Amino acid sequence: MDTSREYIKMCDCLEIKTKPSYDECSFWARPLITGKYSVWMSFHSPGDIFLPRQDQIQKMIIKEKFGDFGTHWDMCIDIPMQFVSKNPTLELSSMEQIWLSCYMLSIHQKIWDGEKWAMK
Repeated sequence: MDTSREYIKMCDCLEIKTKPSYDECSFWARPLITGKYSVWMSFHSPGDIFLPRQDQIQKMIIKEKFGDFGTHWDMCIDIPMQFVSKNPTLELSSMEQIWLSCYMLSIHQKIWDGEKWAMK
């Protein structure tokens, strides 16, 4: 599970504000006054940042693309590899970052520019 500063920054956006209702175990980052983050599992307060796991991001893609009738089989296994090969200049360091980038591009037409999500 990616809890890096970069991933927390990527998750701090309107498109990822709430956790999916179908999942019990979730991770949250709480900004501290020192500028660092404290990462919690399951418990959260208003203002905490939801950090989706890889499987949660995959379910978000399926839900958006296929609705209630989608399964993991509806999604190509090589989606991340296709994404990375089409966007070779992106510097992503975890599968969560790759899948979140796939989600943001395929659902919201946004790409990570190193600081924020920008329209492609």
